[in-house]
Amino acid sequence: MHNIRSFLQQGAFEPGDVLVLDNAPIHTAKACLPVILRIMTEAGVSIQFLPSYSPELNPCELVFARMKRFMQEEGSPVFDWVSAQYYIPYPTFDELLAAALDCINPPMLLRFYQLCSSSVDQRIEQNLPFLMYNLH
Repeated sequence: MHNIRSFLQQGAFEPGDVLVLDNAPIHTAKACLPVILRIMTEAGVSIQFLPSYSPELNPCELVFARMKRFMQEEGSPVFDWVSAQYYIPYPTFDELLAAALDCINPPMLLRFYQLCSSSVDQRIEQNLPFLMYNLH
């Protein structure tokens, strides 16, 4: 809850904003949800939860998928035909993870958000539900 309060103090949210959360256990835990709702409602911020099983609406899922693909492609042993030996491009998991994070760039993030936004717009046009909390 400290992180939410610090975001509010830094001006990350303004009254009338909508915070969109996925259904991760930390967001929906019985101990957390009432506190999150109270803090955000006091700040004038509404909370919307994405529908269950809707990764197309969550840009984080696209980031994870891209990183996973990079790690699968780049983390496997490579055969060097000159030396006739296998070598591992990233000797440690930490190095592989850092390289996977480096492959995510700002234009890619912007595209991920645009893709998810268009999916949200389509959902709204089709009158498909969102789980909405607005305690004002």
